[in-house]
Amino acid sequence: TKRRARLKQEAIRIVEYALFTKEATLPKPISLENSLFAKDFQGRGDGRDPLRQLNLKDRLMERRCSYMIGSRAFQGLPRELKDIVFSEIKAVMTVPRSQLATKFSYFGEVERREIDRVLKVSFPGYAMAK
Repeated sequence: TKRRARLKQEAIRIVEYALFTKEATLPKPISLENSLFAKDFQGRGDGRDPLRQLNLKDRLMERRCSYMIGSRAFQGLPRELKDIVFSEIKAVMTVPRSQLATKFSYFGEVERREIDRVLKVSFPGYAMAK
């Protein structure tokens, strides 16, 4: 249906954003040593959210899956749209490397496994996604 096609199109846009497909490489490492922002950012909630861990050596985040998936804005999306987003992300995280789409080739196996594990534990919708 047209509605389903439109939802899929929007879901792909969200997935590409959430998985940092267009992330620029940092030109040089950024020090976290004296950064109040970094301490505050990583310490939000209980301070143990794996999706809020900064990398800052060569990229922004340690795990390239946006912490915004846990936001009210994302959680408030229509269920059908969230289901498609979770299904698409799960496919990226679990497909054999040889079948991984080129636009996601920046993901290593360890990072994909970590993101898959974090999302399974944190989001029932992801855990149940097909």
